Amino acid sequence: MKVKAKLRKELSTENLDTEKCDPLTLPSPPEIGPSFSNEVTLTHQTMLTPVFNIGLDKLIKAPSDIKLGSINRYWLGRFGVEIMFFLKEYEKARIKIAELYADKDSTGKPIMKPTVFYRTVLDEKTNESIVKQFPKIGEDGRPIVQYCFEQNLGAQEDVQKELSDLISSVVPIPFHKINIDLVVIGDYLQSDELYALEGIINWIIPAEKQEEIK
Repeated sequence: MKVKAKLRKELSTENLDTEKCDPLTLPSPPEIGPSFSNEVTLTHQTMLTPVFNIGLDKLIKAPSDIKLGSINRYWLGRFGVEIMFFLKEYEKARIKIAELYADKDSTGKPIMKPTVFYRTVLDEKTNESIVKQFPKIGEDGRPIVQYCFEQNLGAQEDVQKELSDLISSVVPIPFHKINIDLVVIGDYLQSDELYALEGIINWIIPAEKQEEIK
């Protein structure tokens, strides 16, 4: 009981120097044995990958019969919060790039226009398939709008380069990788989810199981 109480105290955010530490950018976890190893760096592309987010969400919400341990569950949740913070910053940067290369009006402000989508429908008169243009409608019943890029090849190349640089940029997460026993996970995660999460998790195979695999 004393050990658990000590761990709870060490992990408590009350022990942080809030004047020096953003609540979403906490220091590396305390030294609590072999549960953690290796510092974490991720690209925006990894964090935006659906299979990565699905796998992480499944682990965070894993049922009690998946014996992850309370400390691992805690840090998985912290990873989720930290990654969400960086994704919001990514979206802000992406919008700035869109604003920079958008068509401008006479006052220099970016021009906004409805996002247009195309859909194949059946023509009632000819009974043939035709492609029609449809605006994407939001919940408020209005067309969803987006910035319009400059209509020249040079600008498009610049946009693509900046977006490519942004999505491939490396983000240092201020935590360490978590060691999780693959035997504990069993078939709970798909193989592509296990692979996608290697950026934040070291999947461990116990020595006795390694012998069985051989």
